[in-house]
Amino acid sequence: MNQTQLTRIGFIVLLVTIIGGGLLYIKLWAPERTDFVSSRVVGGMRPEVACSNGHCTIRAAVLVGEKILVSSPLPFPAASEETLPILADLSFEFGNLKGREITAWSIGIEEKSIVVAMEPITIDTGQGIIVHQITGVEHPKRAHIVLEIMKDGLKTHFEIIEGVGPESILLWPEPEGIALSRSFGDTEIKQIERYHWKGSGLARSLVLQ
Repeated sequence: MNQTQLTRIGFIVLLVTIIGGGLLYIKLWAPERTDFVSSRVVGGMRPEVACSNGHCTIRAAVLVGEKILVSSPLPFPAASEETLPILADLSFEFGNLKGREITAWSIGIEEKSIVVAMEPITIDTGQGIIVHQITGVEHPKRAHIVLEIMKDGLKTHFEIIEGVGPESILLWPEPEGIALSRSFGDTEIKQIERYHWKGSGLARSLVLQ
C-alpha cells in the first residue's frame, strides 16, 4: 500500500470521525425538532388563535391520533395571539376542581386577555370537552361550551353566555351530564340546573331554586 492510499484512508477515517461526532453532538445537545402539532398541544387540547386586523378568533382544537379537530369560533375573541399556559385555580371560579382535569391558557395581554380553559368529559356517544371562556378583569364575563369529539370535527351540544349585568354562571361536568349555577351580584346561588345526556344531545332534567 503506497503513501497515497494511506493518505486517502486516513482522510476517510478522519471524515467519518468528524461526521459521527457531529451527529452525536446533535443528538445529545441540539434541541429536538418537533412538528406543529406536538409542540403546541397541551394534554391533547389547546386553543387555536387566528388574527386579522387586531381581531383574533379563538377555536378549541383537540388532537386525536395524528389529526387535529377544530371547533367553530368561541364566543369571545382576543386582541392578540399571545398564548400562555396558566394554572386553573380557584381564582377563576371554575367551581369545585376535585377530580377535574382542567387545562387553561391566557390569550392576549393584560386587561385585554381572555382566559380559555378546557376539560375532557365522557358522554353517551363517546368523548367530548367543556370549554370555559372568561373575559374582563373588574367584571368578568363567562361563556361555557360543551363539545363532542366527532370523526371530522367538534360538535357543539350546549353553549351559554352570561348576560348583561352582575349575572354569574358556573358550569361543571357530572356523571350523567352537566350542571350549572346562576347567581346575581354578591348574592348566594339562586338556581342550579342539571342536564343529562339523552339520545344525541343534552336535556334539562332538574332545576333547583
